[in-house]
Amino acid sequence: MLEDDEASILIQTIQNLHKESHYAQKAVPDLLKLLRSSELSVEVRIEALNALIAIQPDKAVTQQILKDVLANRSETDASEVRAAAIKGLLHIKDYADNLVPLLETYFNDESEVGLVRVQAGEGLRQLGVLQKLLVVEVLDKVNQNIRLVNPPKTHTVPLGENVALTLVYMPGGTFLMGSPEGEGYSVEKPQHEVSIEAFWLGQFPVTQAQYEAVIGRNPATFRLGDNHPVETVSWRDAVAFCERLTELTKLESRLPSEAEWEYACRAGTPTPTPFHTGPTITTDLANYRGTDWDYGGQIYSGAYGPGPHGIFRQQTTPVGQFLPNAFGLYDMHGNVWEWCADHYHESYEGAPTTSTPWLSSDENSFRLLRGGSWFDPPDFCRSAYRYRISPDYRAYHFGFRVVCSVARTLI
Repeated sequence: MLEDDEASILIQTIQNLHKESHYAQKAVPDLLKLLRSSELSVEVRIEALNALIAIQPDKAVTQQILKDVLANRSETDASEVRAAAIKGLLHIKDYADNLVPLLETYFNDESEVGLVRVQAGEGLRQLGVLQKLLVVEVLDKVNQNIRLVNPPKTHTVPLGENVALTLVYMPGGTFLMGSPEGEGYSVEKPQHEVSIEAFWLGQFPVTQAQYEAVIGRNPATFRLGDNHPVETVSWRDAVAFCERLTELTKLESRLPSEAEWEYACRAGTPTPTPFHTGPTITTDLANYRGTDWDYGGQIYSGAYGPGPHGIFRQQTTPVGQFLPNAFGLYDMHGNVWEWCADHYHESYEGAPTTSTPWLSSDENSFRLLRGGSWFDPPDFCRSAYRYRISPDYRAYHFGFRVVCSVARTLI
């Protein structure tokens, strides 16, 4: 196996081939060797696979290469490469529609590893074959459980030309808020039971297009597309958005309370787990820092519990790029932190046991952010993790989503 620095150099070399299309085609035999080498890291092999897709002129040959990779079950640690092969097949123009029988075979095979089944199921969803939501529980680096759940009730609020806000109905219920002993930090304790009234929550973090439609400007640092989450917004900016949204739509709009946010994130998981994906998470399911981070001499792992390390995208991703939770909400873990209505308290001692935001008399007290971001390690993206900061602070990984009051006739 290559050392990390050697692997990084090799990956960079492969990526440079994309810029040299004439010479790159001569490298196809070497890329095939890299792809098929079990001695190389998963990251190098996936990069070789992606380069082949980009530069191989004969797409029929590319299809067969990817099918061969997918069919190779002999390497138990190569499931990520096989899942990447499915992604590659989906991106080959004029071929995706012919994939349905192949994807159904892998998705319905209960002996197949979870990562490959999940990617096959996601492919079927993208092709319009699966109407139900695909919900994933990650058990460890390889094993994942899959559930199909009915789509949630939704309501669309027009915001302007080709811009709308989709709300998802959150059924009321009772859940355990916070972290149990042995997990998390003191600010997440004590774990306590909270009863939540039904409410409507944004299906995604507020996007740049939505923010601009309501406020008239786009403050985002990562201006990578209208469908990326808005960021570089303070708590006061988020509250101002909600107030303006109320004026425009006549729907009372606000930030969720911490309790509502965590309830929505956990999405009815029968026992409180660190993530709505279960005991761990992967960068195939959320946008966070999947590589180790040395911050002031302290190392924050890019893996959580039994889960794998992953990639570090170093920027936001379009909302809805990853699978939803069981309530039909997207990007609850990672991508951007999400402001909540509450004022900061150092623990849950004396906290409300209802949906009500926990406020103090000090309007300048710290506010809370939830969910982690593209910048943060998985530990910070847990359902119970709480991040405090000034309500005036803006950062390129701070965003929000909204709660809106919708007529009961729609429920």
